[in-house]
Amino acid sequence: SSFPHRKVVRAIAKRVENSPMAKAFHKDQAGLCMGCHHNSPKTLEPPKCASCHSKNGPGPNGRPGLKGAYHGQCITCHQKMEVKAVAATDCTKCHEKKK
Repeated sequence: SSFPHRKVVRAIAKRVENSPMAKAFHKDQAGLCMGCHHNSPKTLEPPKCASCHSKNGPGPNGRPGLKGAYHGQCITCHQKMEVKAVAATDCTKCHEKKK
C-alpha cells in the first residue's frame, strides 16, 4: 500500500489548529513530524522508517519490522486520536483488496 504522507500531515495539522493544547506543544512544523518519526532529531526531513525498521521482519534489537512499525503507529494513532473517517482496523482503506 502507499502511505498518503501529505494527506496525513495535513489532517494532523488541522487537528492541531483546532486544539489550544496541541498548539502549545506543536508550535512548529517539525514538531508535528516527531509524533511518527520518533527517536530521531527534530527536523523537517526526518529519516525514513526503513532506516531503523527492517523490511524483513523484527530486528535483533527488539525493534518491530517495517510492517509492524507502520501498523503500530497508524492503528494506535487512529485509536488515540479517535479518527472516525478511517477506522483503525479498516484495512481496505489503506490496502487494496487482494484479487
